[in-house]
Formats: sequence, C-alpha cells, structure tokens
Amino acid sequence: HGILLDYNSRGGLITERDFEATGLSLTYTFVVSFIYDALKKILELCPTGYYAFIDLGTAEIDIKQTSTNADFTVVRGRHINELNLVLTIEQIKNYLLLSGGETAGVNLYRDYADNSSISNYGIRAAAKSDNRITIGATADAIGESFIEENADEVQQTSIIVKNDKIDITQFTPGKTIGFKNFGNFIDDMVLQIVRREPNFSDGTVTLTLGQLPV
Repeated sequence: HGILLDYNSRGGLITERDFEATGLSLTYTFVVSFIYDALKKILELCPTGYYAFIDLGTAEIDIKQTSTNADFTVVRGRHINELNLVLTIEQIKNYLLLSGGETAGVNLYRDYADNSSISNYGIRAAAKSDNRITIGATADAIGESFIEENADEVQQTSIIVKNDKIDITQFTPGKTIGFKNFGNFIDDMVLQIVRREPNFSDGTVTLTLGQLPV
C-alpha cells in the first residue's frame, strides 16, 4: 500500500484494488528498488499461495491468496472434452540455503528442508542471499514459504473452454478451476489459471493451468 502511494505520487498509474492481509508482521527495508522488484519481494514474504495480478484494463493490482476451493468448475462434455495432464518435478527445490545481512557481527543464516521431498526426489538445493534480511522471523517467512511452494511436483495443463455455456471473460489469472465428470482423481483437483489466451473469432479461451510463479 505504501509503495503504491509513493509510486503514484511520482506519476505512477497503478492503484490498489484488492489486498488481502496475511496476518504477518514482518520487517524488510527497501532501498533503491524498482516497483516490480518490491512487489516480488512482498510475495516472497507472504505465506504460501499468495499471488499478484495487475489488470491492465483498469491499471489496478490485486495481492490475494489462492482459493483452495474452485472459483469455477468446468464439466467434461459440457465445457471441455478432454484434459491432458502433465506432472513435472523439474522445478522442485527441497533444500534452501538463505543468507541475510549482518547481525551481531555475523551474517544471518538459515537453512530449510522438506525431508519427505528429499526422500522422494533426493536433495534439490537452492540458495538465496539478501543482505536486507536481518531478522529471523523475516527469513523464516521467506524460507518456509519457498520450501512449501517448491518441494512437490507441479500439475500443468491447458484446456480450451467455449463461451456458449460459461462466461469466459471471468477466467482471470489467479482464479482456480475445478473439474467434474472425469470419474477419477481429476475431479478432486483444483488448479490455478496461469495464463489465458482468448480467441474471439470462435468464442473460446485457452487456459494454461498450474501454479503462478512468484
């Protein structure tokens, strides 16, 4: 909120629309940061599942938590015909080394691990270094969220939805999609819209589903 106020006071045009509070109270100092970089850092500080979405049509931004329930349900045979699901472990990171700024003469250091993921896939390490992190609670917020978001396989798929049975303009990135009438585990899945590509000539939209990257 404060960053956008400062940005807009200097000629910016992006305004706050829907910011959901995380319930956390953390300290982080921004110094000579681009607005985009500051927003990415805020998402790092948020608990797992928060995302940002800028509506270019209205120049408004949301920072919200991904719904664990489906915002929309697509029905096999009514809205879509088939679904080709891909499960990938390419992005998995289950061990994080996090180095912060100096505290009491030494740099803050934390490491975070998901033992179940390590057992399944072996150690897949990542490293982060940020000398503006000087408080343990801030480091823990970043580290624990990173591990929770990256320790497991990710579902990826794309579907084509027609507008004759559902209003496809409602499908915006960040919203979640559930499934019905597949008769298997797919009916229990909830995936997030990562990207949308409308085709106005034939009244369809192609949705890429998965997990929004930070």
